[in-house]
Amino acid sequence: MTVNKSFITLFKCFVPLAFVALLLCASSANAQRKELPEEWDMSHMVMWGMGASVAPQWSFGITYGQVRILGWYVSAYTGTGYHFNGDYELDRSNRPMGDYPLAEDRFNGTTSKARFSITGGMLFRTVKPLWFYVGTGYSYRSVVYNTYGGYWLKSQANSYSSVAIEGGLIYNFRRVVISAGFSTIGFSYVDGRLGVGFTF
Repeated sequence: MTVNKSFITLFKCFVPLAFVALLLCASSANAQRKELPEEWDMSHMVMWGMGASVAPQWSFGITYGQVRILGWYVSAYTGTGYHFNGDYELDRSNRPMGDYPLAEDRFNGTTSKARFSITGGMLFRTVKPLWFYVGTGYSYRSVVYNTYGGYWLKSQANSYSSVAIEGGLIYNFRRVVISAGFSTIGFSYVDGRLGVGFTF
């Protein structure tokens, strides 16, 4: 799957701007909150998270939601790599595909591991102050190797693009929230995720 580079750049710029926008919007809504029964009086939640896999690969993101007994959330994560596509692709035996121009080219040791995901889901309070969350969305990962010839080669064996499925737990202690969970790309790739934030 080809990912448009302009979209990726826009996505990475959106994440830090979303930090500020979500805080301003949620703060305004909190100031206007009316007294409601407990099951309907929703608290706003903002968390900053980090993902890691055994590959290893790291990703970072933000989660915003509203929680009480039931709730919802949306989440966006991105990695540190910037090559989502290569000049050519490698088959599952790590051989260049197509009309590759350099028959004797070799990898130079530089690797780009790109990652992003957009998900959303539901929150359920199991026992106070613990929530269980489950969600789905879209997730992408690519591994691209650089060669001495100056080309970037995308590994089919280590790159994935599919439906994201995630789940985990969120613990609330005096309005500080800590989360631990997992996220998969079509059950072909899995990373663990930790987050910390607050409710208001």
